[in-house]
Amino acid sequence: MPELASTYLLLFSLKEGLQIGTRGKKAFNLKPGTYVYVGSARGRLKSRITRHFSPHKAPFWNIDYLTIKVSPLVSLALSPRYSEGFTAALLSKAFHGVKGFGAADDPLNSTHLFQCECDLKAFLDELADALAV
Repeated sequence: MPELASTYLLLFSLKEGLQIGTRGKKAFNLKPGTYVYVGSARGRLKSRITRHFSPHKAPFWNIDYLTIKVSPLVSLALSPRYSEGFTAALLSKAFHGVKGFGAADDPLNSTHLFQCECDLKAFLDELADALAV
């Protein structure tokens, strides 16, 4: 995994709906479907991705509350030209955003978690199109 890249994507598939709460007392009702989360590791990509795939952690970020219940399917490290905010803005044009999820430090985007009510293959095709700039 290249440490130069700091922006990454986590892909999830939910066969059933899921409700999660966060330490900020926010509640998120996630519908069945395929999800992608945009994150940033700021030079600690390997340790951040490893944390996301571990179900045994003290939750801190919004994404921790999701990864405790559902393991990501895959992680993708992006080229350094894709910043976290830029990537979230691209995805917001293609997918439904889960408002307020994981974007507390991003003044330009209301979310870093996006959902598509489609299967994984269709989702990956749409994801590739959304990131083609």
